[in-house]
This record gives sequence, C-alpha cells and structure tokens, in this order.
Amino acid sequence: MKLHWLMYLIVGVFVMGFSFFIRSKSDNAQQFMLFIWAGGIFILIAIYKLGREWLQNKPAKVKKSAKAEPEMQETNLNVKYCTACGAAMRHFDRFCYKCGNSLMSHTGHKARK
Repeated sequence: MKLHWLMYLIVGVFVMGFSFFIRSKSDNAQQFMLFIWAGGIFILIAIYKLGREWLQNKPAKVKKSAKAEPEMQETNLNVKYCTACGAAMRHFDRFCYKCGNSLMSHTGHKARK
C-alpha cells in the first residue's frame, strides 16, 4: 500500500512539533533529537513525493513544427457496403441509412417498403 504525500507531511509535522514541545519542557533535550530528525525526514519524503506526483501529472509540451503532418485516421476493417446503393455501413448496421435496404442478406430478411 502506497502512502499519500499528505500523510507523510502530517506525520512529520506532528512528530517534529510534538518533539519540540516535549523538548522545551524536558531537562534532557538531547533524547528528543532523534524524533525531531525523524519528523524532518518524513517532511522531506512528503516534499519528494509531492514533486514526483506533480511532475508525472504535468502535461507534456508538444512542439509544433512548421511542417506539421496531418494525422492519419485508422481505417475500419469491418466496413460493409450496401448491395443496392453502395453506401459504406458500419459492421453492426442492419439496414442501409441511405436507401433502407436490409444488410442481413444471409438471414433472408427483406427490407420493408
């Protein structure tokens, strides 16, 4: 499970702040330095993860050249043609959109007129 950068930041700030608070009340301040450093490391990890997330979500800049080539459209290999008028149909069409002819000739259906 990946932790979100905000969780690292919250934990780091809490550990650092609480360690500073207890350190100010304690006679032996050195024993809390480890926790202060640990909180700082959590904050640095949060900043690193935030930077990586920002860079990954940043849209890439597209350079436009003077000689831009037109994009080619993909051709559909499942194109059918109407036997009556020759119009191109989609592979799932049952009737011609131009003349209404039935495209299901193999099933024996006839178009209504």
